Amino acid sequence: MKPTFHHLDFGSVNSAELDSFGDRIVFQTRPWLEFIAQTQNAEPVIAALREDNETLGYFTGLLVKRLGFKILGSPFPGWNTPYIGFNLKPEVSRRTAVEALTDFAFRDLHCDRLELMDRHMVREDCADLDLECTIFDSFEVDISLAEDQIWKNMRRECRQCIRKAEKCEVQVEEATDLSFADEHYAQLKHVFAVKDSVPPFGVDRVRRLIELVHPSGKLLMLRARNKDGICIATSLVSQRLVK
Repeated sequence: MKPTFHHLDFGSVNSAELDSFGDRIVFQTRPWLEFIAQTQNAEPVIAALREDNETLGYFTGLLVKRLGFKILGSPFPGWNTPYIGFNLKPEVSRRTAVEALTDFAFRDLHCDRLELMDRHMVREDCADLDLECTIFDSFEVDISLAEDQIWKNMRRECRQCIRKAEKCEVQVEEATDLSFADEHYAQLKHVFAVKDSVPPFGVDRVRRLIELVHPSGKLLMLRARNKDGICIATSLVSQRLVK
């Protein structure tokens, strides 16, 4: 019997069990899902991948309705969330999970569309499954390495900016207050205004992100001040890995 997904009650899901998976990321945790649910009018979906009586892993996503269409996003554009996807035991392939997910989304949930972005998937995982597959390319710097190795892994332009900030006596501090949302959003509007545009969301979304995710310890709020103590930059950084 092939593996199938089984819909779980979001309120009674054992978060500790899911968080024990080695491929777990912050965007799959309950605080982040509650942030998406509240700001996107979405319904969280947690499903267990089972074969016989064995649980092979989990899927995390949210249901939304757009223009009358029912969509299962994991994630969906506009959520400020790069990827969600699966949590699977090491011996379970992403392809096995994708095959089971299509049945779950279209047969069990009666969705009109499924969008999935999983950090560990490769093109072969969705080959010959009648799915549109696009590979997203990005860059990462492993900050668990020694400081000198992190420095070497950065681009020259980045190292030059850091040296300039040190020379100008820029100080970076961690923020904990909710007023950070207004400060951050004001600077965000300025960045968009340079290109004659506006942010695609309001300051309320930033506030909800801080209120729901920051207490979990998975959201870092940073301020950069110049030598006169004036805030010249802010940053919201999610901690990608749970462990």
